[in-house]
Amino acid sequence: MLNLNFPCLFHLATGYYCPGCGGTRAIASLLHGQLFCSFLYHPVILYTAFLLLRGFVFSILEFAKSGRFSWTWSGKLKKYDIFWLIFLTMAHFLILNALKAFFDLDLLEQI
Repeated sequence: MLNLNFPCLFHLATGYYCPGCGGTRAIASLLHGQLFCSFLYHPVILYTAFLLLRGFVFSILEFAKSGRFSWTWSGKLKKYDIFWLIFLTMAHFLILNALKAFFDLDLLEQI
């Protein structure tokens, strides 16, 4: 797999991961069809891909019904979607750093 490990300044300064760490590797894994690895690297990437796919499907269904295609998010991105994006980001951040701090387990290096 292509090595896309860009340095994270927060990680370099503190030794812990920022809320976005693992995102680039998650995108690379997703593009290579490795869904489970993508989820482990950063679950928000897989959830965002699901949201984009859902928006595209809704747009296609709207096109089939009305005869015009529009890629608008009105009515498609719900409040709970934003909640899940924030929740997954913070849970990923807390779990990665808690495992590193308390158990000396570095999950992003293990995958």
